[in-house]
Amino acid sequence: GRVAIDRALEHEVFALTDSLSLGHFPYPQDDADPVTGAVTYRNLSDADVTLSLSANVTDERGRAPAADMFTLAADEITVPAGGTAEVSLTVDPRVGDYGLYGGWLQAVDEDSGTHLRTAVGFFKETERYDIRIRGIDRDGRPAGGISNVDVINIDDQRIFAVRRLDGSTLV
Repeated sequence: GRVAIDRALEHEVFALTDSLSLGHFPYPQDDADPVTGAVTYRNLSDADVTLSLSANVTDERGRAPAADMFTLAADEITVPAGGTAEVSLTVDPRVGDYGLYGGWLQAVDEDSGTHLRTAVGFFKETERYDIRIRGIDRDGRPAGGISNVDVINIDDQRIFAVRRLDGSTLV
């Protein structure tokens, strides 16, 4: 995208965290613990700056996470003059639908015109199971040479794995 260099160089408050991955949560998530990450802001000015915070995170279909699945610890943060402050974001993988979630944490100070965005994301894996594939050639021996297997989700045609099969493999 485009950047207004003159405006970018005027800002004295910026995010030290360029993006925040809250993790990949393999199936099943029943025993998974909530994960918390933080975004840190630095203020180079000689006055405290208060940032209004909001998070806009959706799954790949544009749906918001379930209530209590993704939380922002505060809707406002004060970054002290010459200092830093951080805000926490938490994802609870036991709650909500499966999917890839992504979006932005936005921090705004209308007085100075500061608008900061930090990318945020996490992945809650869909229901999956291991399968063992045993390749057998025409005469009943373990398959060798070039033997490939594609495992495809019949619901959405996504390929989960393409493996070279040499006898037996776990997919």
